[in-house]
Amino acid sequence: MVSKKSLIITIISVLCLISLAQAEEKENAKIELIPVYEKTFDDTIVDVIFDTATVTIEEAKRMGWKEEAFIGMKTNERVKVIYHKIVMVKKKGKAHYVGVDRSYGSDVTELKFYNKKGVLLKIMDAGTFEHSEELEISPRGRYFCIAKYPKEVDLDYRGGIIYNSDGKKIWEIENYTPIAISDEGYAIATYVDWEVPPEPGGTFYVYDNKGKMKKTIENPDSSHLIARFAKFSDDGEWAIVVFKRETYPPTHITLIKKTGEVIWERYFPECAVTAMKAEFAIIPYVGVCGIWDNQLEKGTGAYRNTEVYFIDWQGNLKWVAPLGIRGWMIVNISEDRGRVYVASTEGYLWCFNIRDGKPVWRHKESWAPELQTTVLHRQLLGAPTFREMGIIDMIYIVGGEWTNWRNSTFSVFDASNGNLLTRMEFMNEKVGIAFFKQYVSLIKKSKGQVFIFKQEDLR
Repeated sequence: MVSKKSLIITIISVLCLISLAQAEEKENAKIELIPVYEKTFDDTIVDVIFDTATVTIEEAKRMGWKEEAFIGMKTNERVKVIYHKIVMVKKKGKAHYVGVDRSYGSDVTELKFYNKKGVLLKIMDAGTFEHSEELEISPRGRYFCIAKYPKEVDLDYRGGIIYNSDGKKIWEIENYTPIAISDEGYAIATYVDWEVPPEPGGTFYVYDNKGKMKKTIENPDSSHLIARFAKFSDDGEWAIVVFKRETYPPTHITLIKKTGEVIWERYFPECAVTAMKAEFAIIPYVGVCGIWDNQLEKGTGAYRNTEVYFIDWQGNLKWVAPLGIRGWMIVNISEDRGRVYVASTEGYLWCFNIRDGKPVWRHKESWAPELQTTVLHRQLLGAPTFREMGIIDMIYIVGGEWTNWRNSTFSVFDASNGNLLTRMEFMNEKVGIAFFKQYVSLIKKSKGQVFIFKQEDLR
């Protein structure tokens, strides 16, 4: 067997039409990515949900795995590999998909279900031309929901259908729109207003995996706050619900059990949060971490300070740390739950100690603007802004221009010190990332191939 110190198997699924030679790695790369798997699709693909299968090495090779994946192993050994179970396809529909902890969305029209041999089992429509829908996915892809959203010419279009990962309908909700779903099939819904900004009010409704309403989380200030955001923890046992104004303070955050019992609730009169799942992280039995904007400067549209905050499991605000710049943020937690990582589309990457909020390190891209006291949402033209981030053994980030997205980058950072280990550049390509267990997938948003690499340390 290959030593773990010399070889870390990382899955990088690249859905692309270009050859591997066109994805150039920097000359000073500290790791090398070696292809061990290849698969071809004929669709424009938005995202992929994976599953695992235990097969013989010969079976794995027929699935697309290469000899390089099994160096030092016997051909009759059984191995656990991953395969694409659900492929999300973009054609002409309108089902908006943001994905698990992502800052950006895409349109999905079809869900294609496969078995481990790559045989297409089922195709499901994910969107319609007449209505407005969003595709909600549970943290590990065990369940998904096609949620209905009203609009001015379709005022009563609300509700949603919950499916399992085989595409089987589990239960349906009417009148309220699901905005979060767990890997057990639990859901949190609310009454969605079609207006922009929505009228104040609204309540959260918590459902179990049979569609029974378990609890109601009442709005603490229905004359000012909106039932706007909900997110389940990765283990599915907990969730946060957020009552907020559309773009201004105050913010009311509540931690609940999956069945709706309130653990704690906190009111922050001078803080405003977004409704982006990527800007919140729930660490079971540790706390809640996220991004907010503090001390609004009225009349300017700017905030005096953007901060990362940490609330412990008892509901105490333990620390805040200023970031000095905005952009869309992504928050992630280390595997040992001891560090907080924050990435900004402005080209910054931070690491904080979760215990006291002290900075451990900071990375700044060469194109990133300088930190400033008063910050605005910035849209840099032509810069490969940090669009998506994930943590496994290292930090993986996809970059792409904010507008007129043409080129992309895939970067791997050392989580201990923030050093850039390698960067791949994809010209005229749009890429994204998805995660499954110890695997990270780099997804090309066009027709193309799926490549899986092993990662070899060059240091």
